[in-house]
Amino acid sequence: MGYIFMQWDDLWPELMKGPLDPETDPADSTKVLRVPRDVVAENKPGTYQVLEHLETSGFSATGGPQIRFKDFRVPGANLLEAARTAALVGAIATGIMAVAFEAALTFAKSDARGGSQALLARQSVSDLWMNVETQTDAARAMSW
Repeated sequence: MGYIFMQWDDLWPELMKGPLDPETDPADSTKVLRVPRDVVAENKPGTYQVLEHLETSGFSATGGPQIRFKDFRVPGANLLEAARTAALVGAIATGIMAVAFEAALTFAKSDARGGSQALLARQSVSDLWMNVETQTDAARAMSW
């Protein structure tokens, strides 16, 4: 018995079917659909439930709560990416995240914001920066 869940960004969710058979590749059931609010409103009350809010980094289209669906209907015309292509969304998000990271790093190394030393030389900024760099590197490792 399966259920549908997705990560939601107000207008652009990613839907997945689960739990999956251990012999089945998850990529075979991962799809990207466009689900505008009118499609949500057309479904019966109780067809979905928020399970938890997940913390994600990078491109905002991959963030949002994990939601369980039961008998939730989405028109076939709203399919944006078929099975085995949704990983492309993650790779694009990682690329955007990496470019933003490099631009922010250049800024943090060169701007002092009125102080005597660059932002990155300050310990609180440097500690935060290590966390951002770790998340960026983890996203690269998972998507490339």
